[in-house]
Amino acid sequence: MTIITSYKSLIIIIIILSCLSCKVNHYPMVYQCLTNVEGENLTEDDIIIESMSSSERILIVLKNDSILEYNKIYGGVGSSVTVKYLLDGNFITIEPLDIYGKSYPYELLNARLVFSLDSLVDKKNERKYLRAR
Repeated sequence: MTIITSYKSLIIIIIILSCLSCKVNHYPMVYQCLTNVEGENLTEDDIIIESMSSSERILIVLKNDSILEYNKIYGGVGSSVTVKYLLDGNFITIEPLDIYGKSYPYELLNARLVFSLDSLVDKKNERKYLRAR
C-alpha cells in the first residue's frame, strides 16, 4: 500500500515539475513592413489601393526559436526563404545559408535585427518591421 502511494506521489511531483518548466510560447510571430507609396495628387483610397496591389510587402515570420521565414510580396506574386537564426539578447543574427544550404536574398545577408515583442529593426538599412496582431 505504501509503495502505491509513493508512486502516486512521485507521479504527481513529476507532473507538477513538468508543468512549471513549460515555457509560454509566443510563436509564430509575424512582423510586417509596408514600403512607402509616394506620388502627387493621390487620394487616400488611391494610396491604400496602390499599397496593397503594386508595392512590395515584406513579412518576417519567426516560426520558432531558431527558424525564420522571410517573405517578399509584390502584389499577388512573391518569394519566400526559410533560414535559421540565433537570438542573442535583443539581437537576431541570421545564419549565412538557408535551411537547404543555399544562399538567399541580399537584403538578408549578414542582417542583424534588433528584437522586441512588438517590432524588429534592421540595423543595416534602418527598416522597421511592426508585429502584426
